[in-house]
Amino acid sequence: MKKVCFFTVYGKNGASSNYRILQFEKELNKEFETKYFSFWNDRYINKYIKDKKKYALCIAISYVFCLCRRGYQLIAVAPKYDIVFFQKKIIPKSRINFLMYLKRRNTKIIFDVDDAIYIDEKPRGFSSYVASKSDAVIVGNDELEKYYSFFSNTVIQIPTVEYTPAYLPYKKNTYEKKIIGWIGTKS
Repeated sequence: MKKVCFFTVYGKNGASSNYRILQFEKELNKEFETKYFSFWNDRYINKYIKDKKKYALCIAISYVFCLCRRGYQLIAVAPKYDIVFFQKKIIPKSRINFLMYLKRRNTKIIFDVDDAIYIDEKPRGFSSYVASKSDAVIVGNDELEKYYSFFSNTVIQIPTVEYTPAYLPYKKNTYEKKIIGWIGTKS
């Protein structure tokens, strides 16, 4: 059984991480031996993100801790896996990446991008660098596919979706009108 290690930005409370990867955790666990690591903890999503100025010191302290933890995960844990999957960022706001370290250990790298992070990313051009070093890039739409095709020969488009089996209990005609809306973060 292939071993896959997933590095997400957020846990299940973060919309992008949940809708791109974590909602499929049960199915992925059936097919692969898996491990999941989020950079930010739930406190960041549930509390800090709502008022970043107010919680700037808490965010800075948390970032240093998360940075050290992610470094350890990339050095000590990731090389033990056949495939490493990065959702959007390896380490937010940093060029530190360990990609060549992982490549030297024959680890396959998949980079998942669902937003146009290349437009205002800091450091500039970093996502294109990650794409160029990855074995495959998964994107969420046509525009991203077009952009990342310049940097990778293997770009696969998988639109961000809501996992429909979770809604099967609500399929019956309980209401005359049903409304589906976006409940992601305002970032």
